[in-house]
Parts: sequence; C-alpha cells; structure tokens
Amino acid sequence: MKKILLTIIVAATCVMGMAQNYGFTLYTSEDYVGLRGLAMSPSGRYIAGVLGVTASAGTFIIDTETGEICICETGGEFRGVSDTGVAIGYGQGGAITCDMEGKVTSLVKGGSGIGNAITPDGTLCVGNVYRNYADGGSAWYTHACYWKDGETVLLPEPTAEELGFRTDGTSATAVSADGSLIVGFVIDNWATYPLIVWKLNEDGTYTCDPISKDYYEEDQWAANHPYYTFSPTAVSSNGRYIAMTLESSCYDNIERIGRYDMETGVLVEAANDNNFLPSGISDDGSILAALGGVASMNKQGYIWTPENDEAVTIRSIYPYATDFATYDAAGDHQPMSISPDGRFIMGFVGFYDEAVGQYKYGTYLFDTQEYENALSIDAVRADEQKGEEIYGIDGTRRVRMQHGINIIRKNGKTVKYMKK
Repeated sequence: MKKILLTIIVAATCVMGMAQNYGFTLYTSEDYVGLRGLAMSPSGRYIAGVLGVTASAGTFIIDTETGEICICETGGEFRGVSDTGVAIGYGQGGAITCDMEGKVTSLVKGGSGIGNAITPDGTLCVGNVYRNYADGGSAWYTHACYWKDGETVLLPEPTAEELGFRTDGTSATAVSADGSLIVGFVIDNWATYPLIVWKLNEDGTYTCDPISKDYYEEDQWAANHPYYTFSPTAVSSNGRYIAMTLESSCYDNIERIGRYDMETGVLVEAANDNNFLPSGISDDGSILAALGGVASMNKQGYIWTPENDEAVTIRSIYPYATDFATYDAAGDHQPMSISPDGRFIMGFVGFYDEAVGQYKYGTYLFDTQEYENALSIDAVRADEQKGEEIYGIDGTRRVRMQHGINIIRKNGKTVKYMKK
C-alpha cells in the first residue's frame, strides 16, 4: 500500500475558476495509466475502483476532499465504498475490505469470495463465497452472503421449484443504506443473472423474494415470460428502486434500462431502443447508463429520470460542463454512481494522452450543486454588464475590466475604476 497525491484536472478554485469548471473534476495519476472509478460513497467524498483496464493492476480509494489516493496493489477490484472511506471488493486473497490507511481485512476465513457492496456506515457488507467441490458445487458455484461483526452469514437461496428454472448459485450485489434490503441474482443456465432480493425480518434474518420468477424466460427463443435478461445493477439508498438491465425474450439482442419499484412492484422500461449498460441509481429513481452496452469501447454517458420516458445524455442536461461532450465524442465514457440526493455523479473516461503518447483512464466527480452555483454567478455577471461599456485609458473598447485604469460608461455616466 502507498499514498500519493493525484493530478487533479480542474480549474483554479476561484470564482472565475468555478464558472469555467462547472462542477466537473477529473482525477488522473502520473504513476498509473488508469483510474477507473467503480463506486462512490453516498456522501460523494470517497471513490473506489481499479487501476488500469484489467483487474491485475491493483485497486485504489480516492479522498476527494484531500486529493489523496490510497493504492492497494493486490490485484482485484473495489466495487463499493462507505462514507467512512472503507472499500470492499476482492484481491488475491478473496473478499476484502481496505481503508484509507491501507489496512486490508479478509472477509472470508479459510475460503474465497467476492465483496460487492457496503452500507454507508461500513457495518454491513454483501457479496458471495465460493463453494468447494466437496459441497456439491463447481469452481464457479457461489452462495450469496453478508458479513457483519466479523461473521459470514449465508443468505437463503431459492429452489429451482420456486424459480421455475435451474440455478447454479447466487450472489448479493447491492444493499440499501439501512441494510433492510439486499439485492442480488441467481446464476442461471445462460449467465444472464436474474434478479432476486432478500428482505430483513424483525428477528434479524432475511427472507428471499425470487422476483425474477414472474419475468425471466430461460428459453431464449420462447416468450412465456417477458425477459431473457432481467438483471439488477444497483439499488437506491432508500431501498425503493432497483436499476435493471433488460433484454426481451425471443432474444432481440438489445439491452435496455429498467426501473423496478419495490414499493409498488411495478417495472418500468426506458423507451430508448438502443443497447445500454445501466449502473447507479438515486433515491428518486434516476438511473445512470452508458450507451453502447458492455462490448462498446466508445460509450456515452446517459441518465434516465422518472419524469422522462427516455434516457438522455448527461451532456444535454449540463451543457456548460463541456467535458461531458468532449469525453462522449472522443473517449470511453461510463457513468457509474450517483449520490442518493442526485447531487454527485461519478464515472470514468478513457482518452488518449498526447503528452505521453498513451491511452489512459481518469475518474471524474461531477457536483451538480457547484454547476448550478456557477450558472448563478454567470447570470449575475451578465446582469451587471448589461448596458455597460468598458474602455481602456487609450479609448479601446474592452469586453471586461482589466488590470489598471478602466473607464466605465453606464446609464449616461462615466467613471474611472482602478483594478489592481
């Protein structure tokens, strides 16, 4: 483990700099070719992910308040991070957590597994453990579980009779902030990972709800149920909404965005007829997605909000944050996480660094509140300058005041103003 300071590509932190930046901050490192952020803490302070393109380069945690990064060079991935700065994922030793001081803790004693998500307070982690051949499983057979107070607890698995199709294990992939809902999937015959959830009971145990039994169609050429792919990607912090990847039965080969409402049991599908890779979801059900699906290396960032039928580009909602348009056009832009209140959006972008002649990845954090503040500053400036003429001492018209003597004409009056 080591700590370094990141290269932060962002305008100076002055009023003018804020307006130029419009809330978009890109983090890169001179020491590593890539920083791919895969998860963000609900507060927006911490970002965790993987170095480079593969899972062998190592993992990292960024503290966006200090610009400090903790590098954990054990391979694997970090897939979640808490508001306390503790990341969860897997390394060479299986399921692990790691804090900003580089302390790595193994979650599975005497076995292996993958950690996928952690609650904001860091007290509950979810993921899976691998089963041994002696237990009747294969090398890829996993069992969904959670970790709490140093213990591994296996979650109940649905039977083939309950689901209506055969399964080869389960995994827990996401958890609500209070731990009352754990989201995961079953490993089906085609590895499309149909949705199941676990609901917390009053006695502290969890009950499995195999939601996919009413939606998932195992026979890719049949239409007994509506979806050949019915897979979860994230759960909102309040536990109400689940972001979904949907592919219609009869194998139409188009991955769409879905939103499942745990409160009403209603599934809504975005109207876009394109391949999407959904990711994070906020408490109001806004879902991030990358246009292009899994296979594309030239993705664009989208967001689907509850009030719209279709997902739209992030750049169209925040046009003054021109970095979104730049990376949509020239790089591999994949938004990954959105804070519960929708203020922060985190993702990663690929770009060619001409200075070093190398393709690199950077992780961005976008602050929508800072964006709105910058627009407000621009509006005040525009109003102040309306009907105002600025000249230099030599009589040359100026667009704005410059250092030295400025002659200002406004409302029929002329004044001299010295700007230091």
